Amino acid sequence: MSEALFYANALEVSDKNPALINVNNRAAAELRRLHQHELANQVWHEKTEWVQQTAQPSELGMHRADVLRQRIDRLHAVNEELLGALKACRSMVGHPDNLLFIDAAIAKAGEQA
Repeated sequence: MSEALFYANALEVSDKNPALINVNNRAAAELRRLHQHELANQVWHEKTEWVQQTAQPSELGMHRADVLRQRIDRLHAVNEELLGALKACRSMVGHPDNLLFIDAAIAKAGEQA
């Protein structure tokens, strides 16, 4: 049990004074809310640890989310460039077997020929 949940449970049962019950319940609810954020942060950290371990020199000091966005943007740009090259090749190649291969590559890149 996390520390936040431990204190949340303790607050709810610690005092039966009606004046303090509402305050304790609100404090307990806030601790539970903070616990949910702590869990989400822990999951994010675990699932993005690979970004930290594969950091490039140009990414040092960047937030993991920014690194992920930069890498995704770069991959989209490369994909567009390769798609353009495939389309150019398609217009230059006349043999049907080559066209099938190129059309399959274009489809795999996310666009119909």
